[in-house]
Amino acid sequence: MSDAHRITLRRGTLEDGFATYRVLREAVNDLAARIGADPIPGDVESNYERIEPLFRHLTENAAEFWVAQDGTDRVVAYARSIEHGGFFELTEFFVLPEHQSAGIGRQLLERAFPDDRGDLRVIVATTDVRALSRYLKAGMTASTPILSLIGPPTTALDDNEGWGEMVTPTSPALSEIAQLDRAIAGFDRESLLPWFAETRDAILFRRDGRAVGYAFVGARGTGPIGAADPADLPPVSRR
Repeated sequence: MSDAHRITLRRGTLEDGFATYRVLREAVNDLAARIGADPIPGDVESNYERIEPLFRHLTENAAEFWVAQDGTDRVVAYARSIEHGGFFELTEFFVLPEHQSAGIGRQLLERAFPDDRGDLRVIVATTDVRALSRYLKAGMTASTPILSLIGPPTTALDDNEGWGEMVTPTSPALSEIAQLDRAIAGFDRESLLPWFAETRDAILFRRDGRAVGYAFVGARGTGPIGAADPADLPPVSRR
């Protein structure tokens, strides 16, 4: 067996960020070519520069992070998950096209998303039927379709219009958002909210002094967004 085909698995580290992004990009673009979808545009380096804060955040907060590398130490696949209380989610699972359907994905999934872990197990799945087959074998069932909605931004709202309160990563109001988020989402992700508030605008909506909704919005990402009553959440434009 050549070095290029000798596969070993190990835990991922912060130093694996760029290598794992290259795996993600090649796998996504291969799937896009097969199903007629748009590929990830631009060059690898500039794209990773934009996404690096997210990859660093996911690594630092991962429940499990595993990579597969060949005999030349090239990363050829990886899988990562997060856990909050009983909520357990597979955040990423990618294998280079030339190494797919060879058993690497199964081994990674067993380590990053073991079937005996988590009360609520979640995967935001791809449309790749091979990956879907693997998820079904892992005991997952289809639940909720996800749609992508695209449109022009609305006119930005002025800060003095009273439509929402801007919240900083160190503001006590972030605890109010965390409490509301727990009630809406059904699990606790308070430890993640400071990072969301650092990387996008955090907005808290009140009615009669009571917190009724929240939104995290920005040019590089949007969400989470929630409201005790959907009617209490006004439109929020990208700033």
